[in-house]
Amino acid sequence: MTDYLDEEKDIKEYTFLEIKKSFEYHYKNCDSYRKYCDLYRFTPDQLNVFDDMNVIPQIPTSIFKSIDVSSVEIESCKCCKSSGTKGLISKVYRNDETLWSFMNTAVKAIDKLYDFKLDNTIIYNLGPSIGEANDIWFSYATGFLDNVLETHYYMHNGILEYDKFLNDISNSDPEKNTFLLGPPSIYLKLINYMEEREIKLSLSDKSFVFTAGGWKNRNGDVMTRKSFSALIDVYLGVNESHLFDIFNQVESNTLLFECKCHNKHVPAGFHVIVRDPVSFEKVEDGKEGVITFLDSSSNSYPAFVITDDIGYVTNGCECGYKGQVFHYVRRVKTVETKGCAMKMDQINS
Repeated sequence: MTDYLDEEKDIKEYTFLEIKKSFEYHYKNCDSYRKYCDLYRFTPDQLNVFDDMNVIPQIPTSIFKSIDVSSVEIESCKCCKSSGTKGLISKVYRNDETLWSFMNTAVKAIDKLYDFKLDNTIIYNLGPSIGEANDIWFSYATGFLDNVLETHYYMHNGILEYDKFLNDISNSDPEKNTFLLGPPSIYLKLINYMEEREIKLSLSDKSFVFTAGGWKNRNGDVMTRKSFSALIDVYLGVNESHLFDIFNQVESNTLLFECKCHNKHVPAGFHVIVRDPVSFEKVEDGKEGVITFLDSSSNSYPAFVITDDIGYVTNGCECGYKGQVFHYVRRVKTVETKGCAMKMDQINS
């Protein structure tokens, strides 16, 4: 499980114990992962202290695109897929326990990192509902809160209902917290629609913009957060201080939320290891490298993953949180995970 704790000592102790328990479980229950670990000659009895987590065998995201990796019967799971072209889609199997852990940690993050009450909040989601999302994890992940909060969706059959969305947020209850949620690319389509019609709003100070997904502009180029937040301010009237980004990918079972200082906090029970792209040794905090993580919140698959992302970690934040802080930089252009992938493929050939 993952959770948000207050003291660094408690965070490290909880993280180690939960990841150790998770590793032992998946080593026992996932045949392909156990064989993969055996190739590295790594067994549960070698996981004794915190730093031992650095050598837990981790799975490249490319493997989830080619084989099924599961610690339970996949017939009992929801198949969650990444977006992408045919042949490049990750498939991750989640059972009810894993999905519950995902939602539970996210609710705890919101309660811990923000100063508003969820029971006085309405979500306006620019994406499809969970029912329409099918197996696409991004839409499913951003719709999780409709189990506990009033949520409205504005994409149906792939069509964004611009006018309905603008009308609803313009007439939202000023006494309630208003959460706008969607990927930056959809916000940009909305802003383009507003710009063409010379529409500008000034939402209440209880309005918050949450983004999740890639930062691309209208031409498909990488967009800076500063230029994006300026557009949000001009067309929706929401200040940069009320703009928060969320990091997640289909292979991770935990959302990493930004706090009021706009830092993405890593909960206890989730551990980020940044590795040198050539040697794959752990690098020191503050230095960029390939992002890898150990996530103890998954019961249905081993969420010990080598990502396709470059970033770095620091510890502690001005908001008072004392755990790891995750900093995303960019996608990997070339990375030496081929050896790991070949080992995983080897045990399934």
